[in-house]
Amino acid sequence: MLLSFETGNVKVSEAIVSTLKLFKITVSFGGCSSVVEMPCLLSHASIPAEEQHIPADVVRMSIGIENIKDLMADISQAFKEGERVARTSKM
Repeated sequence: MLLSFETGNVKVSEAIVSTLKLFKITVSFGGCSSVVEMPCLLSHASIPAEEQHIPADVVRMSIGIENIKDLMADISQAFKEGERVARTSKM
């Protein structure tokens, strides 16, 4: 399964992506393992910002074959970190 979402804040997206433990950061979504990326920082990084037609805070995840409970726990802890960053960045 492939999904994309926006957080509304690049720092929040970066916190989520960097906090994930089971998801590998990559630009290739062709394998069996769970992977994640922020296109504007990886796959689209060579395209000038004004030519990118994708929000800077977009996160793409490809869900692999790992245990679903482990994946859900990993995503949950990453989103908690994202919420923490969102709260502190508003101050």
